[in-house]
Amino acid sequence: MAHVVEGTRILREGRVPEAVIEFSYTHHGTSIIEYFWHKCLAQGNPKNLTEEAFRYPGIRPRTPETAILMLIDSIEAGARTVEPPTREKFLEMVQRVVFVKMQQGQLDESGLTIADIRTLALHVTETLVNTYHKRRALPVAGRGGAR
Repeated sequence: MAHVVEGTRILREGRVPEAVIEFSYTHHGTSIIEYFWHKCLAQGNPKNLTEEAFRYPGIRPRTPETAILMLIDSIEAGARTVEPPTREKFLEMVQRVVFVKMQQGQLDESGLTIADIRTLALHVTETLVNTYHKRRALPVAGRGGAR
């Protein structure tokens, strides 16, 4: 969680324009770090923590561009866990990420429309399919392959 605050500090010290810094500070919004929250719950929540202990310290995206960065950042992380890497599995993961962000209210102030989100989900799914698809190995010359 500290990378949000630390990154913002470093950018400000470097006199990066505030419009760019906003991307850093909003790329997780005020989302719950689901993985660690669910891991805590699975262990019986021994310290009686609340979701707030697992909430990013940023702010929710306030522009379509910062909201898109938030979605793409989460989708990219999720894409590395998709097995098998099929169109259906990628679409399911993308829809899950979008739904969670919407459910948490992360996109409420962004100005993104449902049509924007649908278009983004379809295009990013196709990009993931094209990025992760398996290529067939070419035959090696001298082993029965084309010469």
